Amino acid sequence: MILFISNVTIAVLGSIFALRQVPFWEPSKFIPILGMLLGKSMNSIAMTTRQCLDNINIYGPILETRLAFGATRYEAIKPFATEVIRLSMLPVIMQLSVMGMINIPGTMVGLILAGKPMTDAVIYQQCIIFMVTASSGLGVIMAVVVSVAARRKGRTHRK
Repeated sequence: MILFISNVTIAVLGSIFALRQVPFWEPSKFIPILGMLLGKSMNSIAMTTRQCLDNINIYGPILETRLAFGATRYEAIKPFATEVIRLSMLPVIMQLSVMGMINIPGTMVGLILAGKPMTDAVIYQQCIIFMVTASSGLGVIMAVVVSVAARRKGRTHRK
């Protein structure tokens, strides 16, 4: 559900505002965009869920101690949650750092080979990469919130 919400939200917003597609749901453009977002953000969300649940299980006594000393749930989990978000977003940020210089993205090459002007291909690729980053970021934050809420209610099965 997290994948669906984060990817569809960013795909719709990106198609409407960044790529200016009319109508935004045109299947020949919207489905490939959604596929690229799903493919890239799945790794970040999976890493987040695993790392968050592992941290909660490993550092449970520390969290309970903070809560016992009067910290709110947010204050108790904040250091662990920020570290999980930072680690989960690292692959996407590293991809951004080399995009266009070392790595020639497939979308841009495909558009150039299809006969589109190079500037249009570059702008399209940049929009897609920023949409991937936004989708991963939204999904990672949602995954942390859901993981903490699930763990708090005792719904995880890890020991």
